[in-house]
Amino acid sequence: MKATLPGLFYLRANRYSDAVQYLHAAYRVQPSDAVNEYALAEAYSKAGDASRAREQSTPSLCARLHGALHRLAGLVDESLGDPVTAVNEFAQAVRTDPSEQNYFAWGSELLYHRAVWQARDVFEEGARACQNPRAYSPHSDPRSLQARSTTMPRSASASGRPRTGQSRALSFHGPR
Repeated sequence: MKATLPGLFYLRANRYSDAVQYLHAAYRVQPSDAVNEYALAEAYSKAGDASRAREQSTPSLCARLHGALHRLAGLVDESLGDPVTAVNEFAQAVRTDPSEQNYFAWGSELLYHRAVWQARDVFEEGARACQNPRAYSPHSDPRSLQARSTTMPRSASASGRPRTGQSRALSFHGPR
């Protein structure tokens, strides 16, 4: 824990190489510390070492930090030039933690890649979910993206609209 505090300080001060040094030392001492492991992945990502950030984003950490890690993994995948995996990570972040921040990250990623209609659906669902989060259950709402499992289509046109004859609910692997 002693190495974690300076590492977190350097991370927040945008001194990422210093943060990596301290956070990595803390990780070697206590690899089960989820907060430190997440901070180390974030420091690697911000230091420009996306491949090490991805290695640090392990499934065991995913189970512990859920949405935040999937959101970070999406950012890392985007920096590695893999937008399909990035969008899937953002979608997984929403499934594990349907927060406003996760919906916004997912919708923004879709917009960035010109999947306008899919982004609109994500933002609409996020607005419904975040207006009254206790009353809203995405699994019981037939309009829900989680119920339809809509993601960014591989074959969407540059405008983000599905091509003629295609369903709007496409996966990355083509039409259902």
